[in-house]
Amino acid sequence: MSAAEDLKSFKGIEQWAERKLGLFFEPEQLPALRRRIQGLVDRRSLGSTANLLTELQKDPEAWAATIAETFATHHTGFFREVIVLDRITSECIPSFGRSLEKRRIWSAASSTGEEAYSVAMLLAEKYGAGQAAANFSILGTDLVQKVVGVAERGVYGGGPMKAVSAERRQKWFERTRDGRFGVNQELRNLTTFRRLNLMKSPWPFKKQFSIILCRNVLYYFDKPNQERILNRLYEACEPGGWLLTSVSESLHESRSNWKTLASGVHHKAK
Repeated sequence: MSAAEDLKSFKGIEQWAERKLGLFFEPEQLPALRRRIQGLVDRRSLGSTANLLTELQKDPEAWAATIAETFATHHTGFFREVIVLDRITSECIPSFGRSLEKRRIWSAASSTGEEAYSVAMLLAEKYGAGQAAANFSILGTDLVQKVVGVAERGVYGGGPMKAVSAERRQKWFERTRDGRFGVNQELRNLTTFRRLNLMKSPWPFKKQFSIILCRNVLYYFDKPNQERILNRLYEACEPGGWLLTSVSESLHESRSNWKTLASGVHHKAK
């Protein structure tokens, strides 16, 4: 296959991922992305990127999860951008007053689960594990079933655990036989994980969420899809609810109804 034909196939695969999954990459990201695509071609013994593109076109549903897993980075960890997470107990939850209604929290791009479990720890430390489980439920979703499985198992090695203090490791984790750390049952009582494609409509939720975390994922989408997702998140959030994004993700140029209160912190009017 000539270099021109190979480039055409790469572009076709990238356009397929944008149409099917909403994934968008800037020009400077493409060399690394194409190395991942070539790695997938080699692992599946497909022979060429043109053959991969043919397979995608023949059976898009069968390949969607594989392409999502190939394209996504899943760079995460416990207590990432903790200055934003701390707002949950210091500002978001107090804003609801003394309502006895159970608060639903959605980690909309939870990857391998560290974000959802970080929120569970903050709630358990603030209100006590039993009271937190009675008053809150945390749903973590991700596009890739493989990482959802990691989140459900809740077992982590040294890398993701770097930001977890020794005190928290002792209180909220159990050591496994291979020396890793497994999330204990008290945190599991707060959390559930499911696979979800943010680009698919409608989302399968019957009730709105009080707090939604959608951090370090919007930059995967082009601007029209960013705005579409932000508006759908707004509809999925209850009046007076909250959206937490990464501090590096600005909503100022997006056409949505979210009111930005601080970097990474956005509010829905009552």
